[in-house]
Amino acid sequence: MTPEMEQALNDEPLIYVTTYDASGKPGTVPVWFVYGQGKVFISTGPGTMKAQKIRSNPRVRLALGARDGPALDGTARFTSDKSTCAMV
Repeated sequence: MTPEMEQALNDEPLIYVTTYDASGKPGTVPVWFVYGQGKVFISTGPGTMKAQKIRSNPRVRLALGARDGPALDGTARFTSDKSTCAMV
């Protein structure tokens, strides 16, 4: 990750998360997030479309500030571990 991207993650109030369904069809939504320890944390309910899509395809794209802003590609993981959540 570039220093500029890391700075943007610290400064930007929201990101656009693109999730993909099992067939690879994308869907993008803006979300608030927390960045810490080199990871991006977002919150969503277990029954949301975003969560359903991540369960079937964990690939995500995170765009900073705008849908076409600087982006990172990654893999989403779910956690409900309170110690992990407390770190950020």
